Amino acid sequence: MFCSVCGKGIPDGAKFCPECGTELAARTNIPELALYRENDRWGFCNQGGTIVLPAVYDFALPYSEGLACVQLHGKWGFIDCGGNAVVPSDYDDAQSYREGLAAVDRAGKWGYIDIVGNMTIPLVYDSADAFREGRARVLVNDKYGYIDTLGTMVVPAVHDLAWGYFSDGLAPADANGKWGFISASGTAVVPAVYDFAFPFREDRALVQLNGKWGFVDTCGRTVVPNVYDDAQFYSEGLAAVDRGGKWGYIDIMGNMAIANFYQNALPFSEGFACVLVGNKWGYINTRGDLVIPAIYDYAGSFGKGRASVELNGKSGYIDTSGSLVIAGTSIRGFLFTDGLAQVRLNGKWGFIDTEGNMTIPPIYEQTSPFSKGLAYVCLNDTWCYINTRGKVLRPGYDAAIYRREEME
Repeated sequence: MFCSVCGKGIPDGAKFCPECGTELAARTNIPELALYRENDRWGFCNQGGTIVLPAVYDFALPYSEGLACVQLHGKWGFIDCGGNAVVPSDYDDAQSYREGLAAVDRAGKWGYIDIVGNMTIPLVYDSADAFREGRARVLVNDKYGYIDTLGTMVVPAVHDLAWGYFSDGLAPADANGKWGFISASGTAVVPAVYDFAFPFREDRALVQLNGKWGFVDTCGRTVVPNVYDDAQFYSEGLAAVDRGGKWGYIDIMGNMAIANFYQNALPFSEGFACVLVGNKWGYINTRGDLVIPAIYDYAGSFGKGRASVELNGKSGYIDTSGSLVIAGTSIRGFLFTDGLAQVRLNGKWGFIDTEGNMTIPPIYEQTSPFSKGLAYVCLNDTWCYINTRGKVLRPGYDAAIYRREEME
C-alpha cells in the first residue's frame, strides 16, 4: 500500500505513514463479505450466508481495502462493511480501491479519491486504471502515461499503447509502433525496438523481434536471442520454446535445458510439465525425463498433486506417480481449490475431493470453484452459497459472486 498524501510505501500493519506521519485509516478485522443478487438488486452476506446488507443496489463490486464500490440510482459511490455511505453515489463510473485510491469518473473525465472521498487527483483524464506499485496508467488525448499517487505525471502521456501495470518496476510500452520497457520514472530501460513485449515474470520478459521470440532481463540485456518461432513465460525456472515445430525448454540464461523434441509443451507446475509426443500427452520432470508415459488424449497441469487426464474417452485424475487416483469424471481440466474440484455427471455438477470421493453430490446446473471455503451453485435456476461440506448457507439468490478476481 502507498500513502495517498506523500506517495511513499507503507509497511503492512502501519497506523501512520513512516515518511510524512499521516494517520492511516484502520483496515483491520474487516469481515469477508460476499455479493448476492435478489430481484435484480445486489447486496452482501457473510460467509455463513446471513444477509449483512440487503439487496438494494443496482450493481456492486466486491470489497477492496475495506470499501465496496456500489451503484445506486445509476450513480456510483462507496460503502463500508456496515453499509454506511463513505463516498456518496454521485459518480458516473468508479473502480475499486487499490493502494488507498479509487479511480472515479464524472462527465467523461477521470480522477482519484482517497478512502474518505476527498478528490486527491483531479478529474482530468480520459481514462484511468487502478494503482499498482505506486503507479497508475492514464489516458490523455489518446496517449498513455503514468501518474504517481500524488497525481504527478511521472511518465509523460506519449505512448500509443502501454501495459496497465508495472512488474519488477518495469512496464511494456509502445512508441511509434514498437515496444520497449519503461521504468516507474519514465526512463526507457529497454529500447522500443520490439514487435511486441509481455510483462516481466521471474526476472525475464518475453519479446518478439522480426517475428521471432526471445527474452530480455530487467536491465534490458538480451539473455535469450530472438530465434524461436514461439515461446511461453518462465515457470519454475524454465520456459517452453518452439523452433521448427519442435518444443523444448530453456533455463533462465537461455541454455537449452531440455531438447526440442515435443510437438507441444506446457509450463512447469509442481515440478512437472505436460508434453505432446506424437499425438499423445505425458509428463516430464525438470531434467527432461518422461516420468509419466505419453498415453493420454488430453492432459492438464498439476495442482495440489493432481492432474486431469483423458484416455479413450474417459476422464480422471492422476497423482505425481502417474497412478489413476480418480476415475470416471466426465469433465476435464478443473484444478482442486480448497481440496475440492468440480465434476459433471449426467449433465449435473458436483464436487470431488483429492481421493475421488464425491463429497458434494452432482445436483447443480452450474457451479463455481471453491474460494475461501465457499462456492456458489445454481439449483433449479436459483443461486446459493455452499460450504465445503455441501451445506446450503443461504438459498434464493438470482446470482452470487464471492471472489474479487471474478470482477476484474
